[in-house]
Amino acid sequence: MIITIAGVETIPDSQWLWLNRNTMERVKTTVTHALNGAAHIEQAIKLAGVSIQLGTLSGWLSRTEFDHLQLLSEQTLSGFTVSLDGQSYQVVWDHSQGPAVTATELNDTVGGADTVTGVVLKFLTTE
Repeated sequence: MIITIAGVETIPDSQWLWLNRNTMERVKTTVTHALNGAAHIEQAIKLAGVSIQLGTLSGWLSRTEFDHLQLLSEQTLSGFTVSLDGQSYQVVWDHSQGPAVTATELNDTVGGADTVTGVVLKFLTTE
């Protein structure tokens, strides 16, 4: 999978997987109840705020690439385009539930290991 962030940078193409491609919440449903218990159900297609998560699962990423992606997510606060498999999405980094770029450190040495695994990149669509 080739991942391009237009106007910002190309993310290194090393074993990236689209982790939530088949479980993306594209329809929002709200259920409320009247005083008599009758359900009032509203549904609409989400125009923005759809989560996109990319990751390496058990694949590895160099510490340098990971640190660069973390810094990029912390400094790029405005929207940008992410191209995945030939399709483009307008997104922002998703910091709504913690860091937008995370990984698992297998060796807890001071300064970190040379590689990390289980890297996850989180985005939210804006359109």
